[in-house]
Amino acid sequence: MSDKSDQLVKNLIAKAEAKSKEIKKIQNYNLQTNLVFPWGDGSSVNNSTNLNTIRTPDKFVEILAFLLEKYCFFTAAQKELGLPTKFKWGGFSKDQWVHDIKHRVDMIRLSEKKKDLASIRSQLDDLMSPEMKREREIAKLQEKLNQ
Repeated sequence: MSDKSDQLVKNLIAKAEAKSKEIKKIQNYNLQTNLVFPWGDGSSVNNSTNLNTIRTPDKFVEILAFLLEKYCFFTAAQKELGLPTKFKWGGFSKDQWVHDIKHRVDMIRLSEKKKDLASIRSQLDDLMSPEMKREREIAKLQEKLNQ
């Protein structure tokens, strides 16, 4: 394998590592809400949805659409009355809900991302030249010895 091919493989490995870091970031996310989304008046836990129990992204679209509708009407009323009241739904801001909803969607897609990454890494291993594989093993040994 040529030096040019080895360099391409190294670049792809670096991109795969970046994807791996993204996956870890998703897994280590700090939640901003309690993940219990209230319907109705925004305060009743009896009529709520636990975001942890949702398994399909479509339900998150429904929840976010509901939240955005409430937010838009709240903002219009606030502007009409000239009051500086801050929007809260279930005790949390719109942005906090949006962040946690996006995170839950990412978590649902996480297993798919992990499978894709494993496949990419396997293909990259197959593309490595013997010299590159040897360098990689030496680097792993150095890392172990330096611990």
